[in-house]
Amino acid sequence: MSINQTNQELAQTVLELAAQLKDHAEGEVEDDELRAELEAAAREVRVARRKWRVMKSIAAGMVVGSGVDWASDGRLMELVMDDDDDGLG
Repeated sequence: MSINQTNQELAQTVLELAAQLKDHAEGEVEDDELRAELEAAAREVRVARRKWRVMKSIAAGMVVGSGVDWASDGRLMELVMDDDDDGLG
């Protein structure tokens, strides 16, 4: 769970930085090679978002299916009940 939380925080930071770069660079990048690199990075971010959602859903499903009383544990309940509003969308 700790690694999961750390990964989520790091992913959020990367996404925020990518958004800032996109906002700053949009329409200003004249170098075709640099523009291609930015577009490739944006694609990688989208793929990472999808993978993150899948992994989070799998983890939540494993907790629910395990029979553990997840509703009594705040951290597990947060994992299971997370509505995927984590800034990665």
